[in-house]
Amino acid sequence: MVYEYVNRGFLCRHPQDKSIVLHGYINETNYRNNPRPLDPETEKQADKFFEDTAFTPTR
Repeated sequence: MVYEYVNRGFLCRHPQDKSIVLHGYINETNYRNNPRPLDPETEKQADKFFEDTAFTPTR
């Protein structure tokens, strides 16, 4: 079996504290010859998480 891994998301540093790194992603794993689309509800939840992520000031 040959698998295909598709990641979608972000990797970024906090604008005020460069020692803080945020990695948010969703991973889709499929058989290469038989891809399955991501469940629409799961994709909707992932998109909301990505859109709602915001940094707050550090202490």
